[in-house]
Amino acid sequence: MASDLNTKELIAFAKSIGLKEAWIQNRGEYKEHFDLFDGAIEKAIAAGAIVISPRDLVIKVMHPKRLYTKSIQELIKESVPITKEFVDELQSLTKDVTIDLDLPLSNDSE
Repeated sequence: MASDLNTKELIAFAKSIGLKEAWIQNRGEYKEHFDLFDGAIEKAIAAGAIVISPRDLVIKVMHPKRLYTKSIQELIKESVPITKEFVDELQSLTKDVTIDLDLPLSNDSE
């Protein structure tokens, strides 16, 4: 089970169907997810999860998160100031995907 929004939403939903936060795999990465076993799939669907194909998972969830994460990592390496405006612009490029960033933002608005 993965989220097209963010880690917090994924964990909250997982907890709502009886999963433990500690069971998340690849936390904070574009491929973060929970494996579902023993009726958890049915619980997730009943709670509002949408079943998608593996192809759609990659295209709609993992690929946008990967691009977003890679862009941020490259900027950190190059010491580019990360402003709120920059994050907002980068977010707009990833469409409806919201990524949690736990980074200090620069006060520069350039």
